Amino acid sequence: NKPFVYYCAALAMDWQENSSAANDHLQQALFMGVQDPGTRQEILSLQGLVLYTLQDVAASAKAYAEARSAFRETPLLLARIALGSNENPDIAFNTAKRAIELDPLNREAALALAFALYRRNQLPDALQALQPALFSHNPQALELIGNIHFRQGAVQEALSFWEQARTNGNSSARLL
Repeated sequence: NKPFVYYCAALAMDWQENSSAANDHLQQALFMGVQDPGTRQEILSLQGLVLYTLQDVAASAKAYAEARSAFRETPLLLARIALGSNENPDIAFNTAKRAIELDPLNREAALALAFALYRRNQLPDALQALQPALFSHNPQALELIGNIHFRQGAVQEALSFWEQARTNGNSSARLL
């Protein structure tokens, strides 16, 4: 299944923070005419997140809209929409809450909810959303926990979590 291979390659590129290459792979997967509606939805939702990372907000919104309107609502789709909606924390929060309602143990939905709460300056709630058992090695979550501690004035705790994020593969420019 070639479109699925391109989807997997795009996931790998996104994980390595090579959003441009990830988008190229997703475009190739869509060009091949994905037959399975669920796979198409996954590709479009990942493309929405990648395009948002590339700061193409209009194209990101278009990909999310197509993924959302054409197929079923899934926690993963909603979490990606929430992560891509952080310029509007209320939309991000409501979308992430819906994802959590559908699947309370979904890690991506929990991370999306934590980011939305952080943007709304609801720091204790954001920390609670990032249950350490779920995110002990997730570099994005560790960086966010560090950011929350820093905002709360706990600089040493923030430095510790940022170091863990860097050690676990986060190559965010803020941590280098």
